[in-house]
This record gives sequence, C-alpha cells and structure tokens, in this order.
Amino acid sequence: MSLKIVLADRDLADVSTIAKDLNAKSGHDDAILPVQVDIEDWESQRVAFEAAVQTFGGRVDYVFAIAEAPEGQWLGAEPKSGTAFHKPDLSAFYTDAYGPLYTSGLAIQQFRRQDPNKYGFRGKLIIVSSSLGFYNVPTLPIYTAAKHCVVGFARTFGRYLPRENITLNTVCPNPYGGPASASEIQFVTDAFESLMGPSEASGDAVEILPGSGGYRVKEIPVFTNEVAHESIKLATAPEHRAWQFHAPVEE
Repeated sequence: MSLKIVLADRDLADVSTIAKDLNAKSGHDDAILPVQVDIEDWESQRVAFEAAVQTFGGRVDYVFAIAEAPEGQWLGAEPKSGTAFHKPDLSAFYTDAYGPLYTSGLAIQQFRRQDPNKYGFRGKLIIVSSSLGFYNVPTLPIYTAAKHCVVGFARTFGRYLPRENITLNTVCPNPYGGPASASEIQFVTDAFESLMGPSEASGDAVEILPGSGGYRVKEIPVFTNEVAHESIKLATAPEHRAWQFHAPVEE
C-alpha cells in the first residue's frame, strides 16, 4: 500500500513544486498533497488538518510538526531616552512554540478518535525543536524560550499519552556550524525512523549531535535534592487532581 502525505507550508507555490517533484519520483500523482497554512493561526491549521484527514480517508498515523522562525529584535529600537513603551515582537515565539502546540492539539484530538493500528498505536507525533531547547544562548532569548517550550511539552505530555496508545517525542537538531552536512541530515532521518513503527518511546527529546556524532536521547536534568524530587512525585501521583485536566472527554 502506498503512502499518502500532506505537506503544509505558508508558501503554497513552493510546497506545490516540492510535492510535484516527489509525486513524479514516486510514480503516483496524488501521493503528496500540498496545502497552504499559517502555522501561527489556529483556524488556518485546522482547515489544513481537516483537508489532510479527508485525504487520508479519516485516519492519520503520523504527524510531524516542523516550525522555524529566526530571532528578531524583540524589544524594538526605542532609544534609551524615549518614554514610550512598545509591544515586544514575539513572532518567533508564535511560530516556534504556538505553531507546534496548535499542531499537537489537532494531532492528538484526531489520534484519540482512531483505533490502534497493527503496532497497537492510535498515532505518533514528532515535533522538531532544536538543541537550543537544552542550552542557553543569551543573544537568542525568544527563539531559545520557544525551543525550551517544545522540549518541555514533549517530555511531559509525552509521558502522559502512552496510556492512550499515542506517542509524542521531539527531535532536536544542532543549529550551528553552518549548513547541515549530509551525515547530519541522515541522523535526523534516522532519529525520526527510530521513533516510528513499533517504537514505544514517548516523552523523549532526541539530540542530533553535530558533525559525525549521530543522535541520542538527551538526559533529563537531575533533581537538586530529594525534597525537589518528592514534590514532583506528588504532582505525578495517579490520584493527583491534575490528571483529569488532560483526559479525553467521554460522550
């Protein structure tokens, strides 16, 4: 059975060209469907996702959320002597954090409506973040905050979703050192493949190491002391009231 893929991008002309090329290589005219989407806008994502669901005949097995906007001058250029206050430019955060979270909301709602597949999963969600989701770069505060947001989301809700036969992980390339080499691109592909099919991994942040380092699951920071550990254990206990906030609503 051939795969069906929906490619969503803000630039419809560009993604249509990519889809046409991939369709030609696959030998199937309708294997890849291009759609236009503004990732910062919920309604735009919803419309595009509904088109994908219809294209797939009501079932979606994988969702890959890839959003990237560079850092800008978030506080503007107001002189020190000025007296006015200007709204910060958080467009990078809207794209790099809101965008993947909107996509995740759509994917998880769809997965919950589906029966498990042959591997026992209702669906798998993989979000691309960045190694800046682990490290701190003073000159990229908004971009770094957004990537930390995605890593935190994947590590937390990704530990919740397996009870519903859904997995959630994030793959984190290294953004520095110039254009990615062929080996680094291959490591990204390998990391994605390791999280697909029968993989039970969920809640992992996979770091793509620069150069020829390959990839690995990035370790979670250790607790400062046992008191901190116990407080987190309390919040994750099965009887904690927070569990009810995330369970699907039964009809």
